Amino acid sequence: MNTLAFSSLLSNDVITITFLKQTGNLIHYFSQFVAGFVVAFCGLWKLTLLTLAVIPLIVASGGGYGYVMVELSNKSQQAYVMAGKILHEVN
Repeated sequence: MNTLAFSSLLSNDVITITFLKQTGNLIHYFSQFVAGFVVAFCGLWKLTLLTLAVIPLIVASGGGYGYVMVELSNKSQQAYVMAGKILHEVN
């Protein structure tokens, strides 16, 4: 087995493991969120309704933050690519 095939196989394994771990975390945290709302709704239903009204704002701000972070990450990646090209030309 050559190095390229091994690194490709290792990369695929890492991606699979990371995806499964993130999926497990998503299910865990979503079920914890739902269970917390059920318990809160049974105890303080007025406050829970108020919280439900605010959740779309929180989700929208989190989505905007995620979008900005992805854009900044892409710009940073492009800068690294350009720096690598310049370094390769110098050597």
